[in-house]
Amino acid sequence: MAALGRAFTEPEFPNKWNKQLNIGDLTRLEIYVNEKDSFQARNLNIFTNYVLTSLDSQTIAKWLSKCDLAFYQNQLNFAVWCASSGCGVSIEHLTDKNALRASVFRFHLYYQTRKLLQDMSCPIPGDPIFKPTDNSVNMLKYKKLCNEFAVSPNADFRFKGGENGGLGTMYNYWSRDGYHAVKGAYDPNKFQFLENSTNEALKIDYVYQEAAIEGWKQFILEKSKGLTKAGMVRIDDSIRTYVYCILGSQAQMR
Repeated sequence: MAALGRAFTEPEFPNKWNKQLNIGDLTRLEIYVNEKDSFQARNLNIFTNYVLTSLDSQTIAKWLSKCDLAFYQNQLNFAVWCASSGCGVSIEHLTDKNALRASVFRFHLYYQTRKLLQDMSCPIPGDPIFKPTDNSVNMLKYKKLCNEFAVSPNADFRFKGGENGGLGTMYNYWSRDGYHAVKGAYDPNKFQFLENSTNEALKIDYVYQEAAIEGWKQFILEKSKGLTKAGMVRIDDSIRTYVYCILGSQAQMR
């Protein structure tokens, strides 16, 4: 339970949702045992099924209404924010010139993101019960994590880049010419999922988040102001696990 009168901080999100961030492939981590020697570790890709394609008005209304944690995209955004910004870990840490330090922080980002999703009981891509737009989540555990990272449970972790404030670009099908983007701001009265366009509404077939490819990276802190209290605990956990990975790898080699 959060303490009475607990002050929450507002997450710092970018003013422009198009940061070009090169932090390497977190699903193929280069694990350094010192500043020169390393081995590669392959991880489950938890970043797939991220970009949303809306095929009905109900999904759109659900996305627009609030930051609904039933969307896997929002779950991943929150977990990435906690593992990076919430810990005080920034791009500077992930791209450190010292290969060993950068390796530890990239491992931390992946490991803690995965752990946070597990803490919230969220199925990940590949699980039989995984659903991109209606994924299971334990809201009590989510609120507990919000308390750990001193962030409001009502904070908005939706990706807001691209067309329609993050919702995506509308498309409809032209006979013999394929799908074309529909210009204009989404209006449920003007754009609808119909068999054919009418005088009142234009038919759309789907809405796609073109700008959201790797959109989860937008939630990573650009410049750190120092590690947070939660960050020091989580990073300590990540370092221990990093060492176990190295020792386990060495044992297998022997």
